[in-house]
Formats: sequence, C-alpha cells, structure tokens
Amino acid sequence: MGINWKKSFSKNFIYYYLPESMAEKNLSEIKNSEENLLIKLENFLEIKNPKKINLYLYPSLPLKKNDLGGISPGFSRFEGRKIAYVYNKKFTKVATAHEETHLLCFEWDKPSSFIENQYIISTASFYEGLAMYTQSKFFNKYFNRYSLTAKPPKGMTLNQAIKDDIINDRAPKIKDILMYKGYCQKLKNGAQLGSISEFLIEIYSLDKFRELFIKLAESKTQAENESFLKTVYGKNIDTLDSEWRSYVVNKTD
Repeated sequence: MGINWKKSFSKNFIYYYLPESMAEKNLSEIKNSEENLLIKLENFLEIKNPKKINLYLYPSLPLKKNDLGGISPGFSRFEGRKIAYVYNKKFTKVATAHEETHLLCFEWDKPSSFIENQYIISTASFYEGLAMYTQSKFFNKYFNRYSLTAKPPKGMTLNQAIKDDIINDRAPKIKDILMYKGYCQKLKNGAQLGSISEFLIEIYSLDKFRELFIKLAESKTQAENESFLKTVYGKNIDTLDSEWRSYVVNKTD
C-alpha cells in the first residue's frame, strides 16, 4: 500500500508530507528555510534550479527505510528530481543542503555514471565530497554521524574531524579513494571527502573545481582521472594530496 501523502507547493519545491505530522505543523517554516537555502546554493554553485524539486518529508526513519531503503535520514535521486528527508523530534531540521547539491550539480553537466542504483556526476568521492562541503557551509558547520545539528565538543567541522587521522597517518591518499572501489574499500572517515572539496574550492576556486568535477567519471580509468587533476591544477595528485594535508593540519576552525 502506498503512502497517502498530502502535497503543497512553493516556488522551487513540491512538498509531500503526512496529515497531522510535524512537517504539516511547521510547513510554512520549512518552505521559507528551503527556499532561502536554495538561493544560497544557486549563488554559490552558480547554478539556476530549472524546475521544481520533489521533497518528501518522512515522519520516521523506519518509514523512510521501508519505502526507499538506506540508513541515512537523507536521500536524493536525479531521476524524478526527488529528495527525501526524515523530519521529526530527533531530526528537527530539514537538512537538505547535501541532497539539493546532488541535484543541482547536474546543471553543470549530464550524469556520467550509474552506481548504487543511482546516477551520479564526477566520481563517487567528489560527488559526495561537494555535497558534504555545502552541507557544512550552508546548513551546519558541525556534524557528528547523523546528528546534523551537532554542536561542539560532540560536533566537529570537516577539518577537525579528519585532522587526527592525518596526523596519525590513518587517512588514505586522495588517489586511493579517487574512484568508487577505493571509496568503498579504503575510506574510513567521510569527513575526508568534504575536506578535500573544501580545500580545492577555497584554495584554488570553484571554477577549477567545477572543471575537474565535470571531467572526472567512474567510467574513466584511474590514470585518466588522475591526469585530469594535473590538467586542471598543473600539479599531480600526490602534490595536491600533500597540500590538502598541510591545509587541514594548519587550519584553525
């Protein structure tokens, strides 16, 4: 049996929610928050959202898991321009900066790979890394697992979360997690992905990052993808890896 959603609209979204849910109660606040967030993402990514996004607000994680799968409170798919998020007393913010970034980045270019039953652009590490960075920049700079509204000392910035791993030589090299196989087998701390994207954007510019992001693809070979970093940045992947590690260790945030 399907879920009996209620529906409401704003300029850039169609909202789906259940009757008498927390989402229905706070719908006006959610609409304002999402529209304001989208403007920030559009301006930062230099993208214009072309059509309405379907945003499903689930009242519980089990309901979302039963309907869509996955253990995360967030979900997005290029097909159907669909975002889903758990919104309840535990997850009190509709933290869709991450998922909206996944949809908006397809305005940079068409999908280049199909992984984990979804289309992506770039490689998995950079596709996730950009979204983690924008989540920290425009929603909440501190995070702790799925506590998207975490605060210090429990919550840490992307760089704080990966710094200890770098100092103790536990963070894999960028080349080792550049593609999906390494992403699955060697990545130990997801904050590394967001931190790498932050470094490349804030030190070298969004324009260069976008150029790289579009060139990278899971359908390319490891050697081809590594060559794209050299083409865009004029430095090989090991040099950029060393610069990123120094950036994190020396950054105070």
